[in-house]
Amino acid sequence: MANPTIQTLRATIARLVPEAMERAVQSYRGFVLSGGADGFDDPKKFKDHHAAGRSALAHLEVLLRLARWSTAGDAVVGGDREDEAALLAMVSDARQTLAALRGESPDGGPDGTVDEDAP
Repeated sequence: MANPTIQTLRATIARLVPEAMERAVQSYRGFVLSGGADGFDDPKKFKDHHAAGRSALAHLEVLLRLARWSTAGDAVVGGDREDEAALLAMVSDARQTLAALRGESPDGGPDGTVDEDAP
């Protein structure tokens, strides 16, 4: 059985992820619907627009993985070490996705530092 901390974390994430997913979907929808308003005569604008869209979809994918992890029972997900490794991998993916959305390096801010308080 997973330790109480992991169980508490799963419960917290399970409560937060649906709203986060809804916001991400609405944001992505708004982004897609507004795309091309300025026209894509400039190839750089076209490329940047599509790169941002891919980043948003990657964010949704990470949220889906978090949702699956948070609702998986001990029979589906291994012991504490596997839970911790899975969570750390998802957090790393989320940080990389957010960094890409902000135009930062995957290792942190523009200078490569990681802001531990960043969402």
